[in-house]
Amino acid sequence: ECDDAAFLRAFERHVLAQDLTSFRIRDITTIAWSHVASRHHLPSSSSSSSSSSASSSSFPPASSASASSSSSSASAAAASSSFLAPLMEAAAQRIEQDGGCAVESLTQLAQVILATTDKDERDSAMVCSVVGALGQYRKQNPPPKSSGLHQRVSAVLSNLKVPHVHEVAVLEGAFFIDLVVLRCNRPFLAIEVDGPSHFHPADHDSAQWVETTGTRFKRHLLEKEGWRVLSIP
Repeated sequence: ECDDAAFLRAFERHVLAQDLTSFRIRDITTIAWSHVASRHHLPSSSSSSSSSSASSSSFPPASSASASSSSSSASAAAASSSFLAPLMEAAAQRIEQDGGCAVESLTQLAQVILATTDKDERDSAMVCSVVGALGQYRKQNPPPKSSGLHQRVSAVLSNLKVPHVHEVAVLEGAFFIDLVVLRCNRPFLAIEVDGPSHFHPADHDSAQWVETTGTRFKRHLLEKEGWRVLSIP
């Protein structure tokens, strides 16, 4: 029986031994997304959010992300690049062959880009193609519909006269921030309203619930982009 790290290495070797261009684009993007979500240093469920605000592509906060966050993400990206590079190249080839792909795959690719690059590294043809296609889709389709819990939190903020906006896109809609609190008409705080679907039992027999990988990964990416994040369960 192998530990998680050994299993991941064996899985990566198995994937790279295949003809990646024969994979469906959905499979390629799911493998790439799962890789960065498991390999990158995600905050634990109990950790507090302490990043200072920085710019996002769609709605820039004021100041820049911390150097320690950038250093950590850069080292993690370097460690996994030998596996990700062939996947991303195969994804680009499949998108070109198929004449595009579903928004779910574009979203996963955009989140991989967020996890493995800094803002000044997002000018490659692959990145521009993914971000451009995702941005075009978002322009033609409405943002996600806010949940009832989300709307109740918004109502409380409105009653307290706290200025805020809904469903703020990051990197052309790689994901959306539920609520962004404004200070002096500038983004100040990202609020994530995390309902039941954001949690799962810690193990089969446990009564304790923990955040899903996707929820933790989203917060990790937000903090990497420099956002201050408050999660409301």
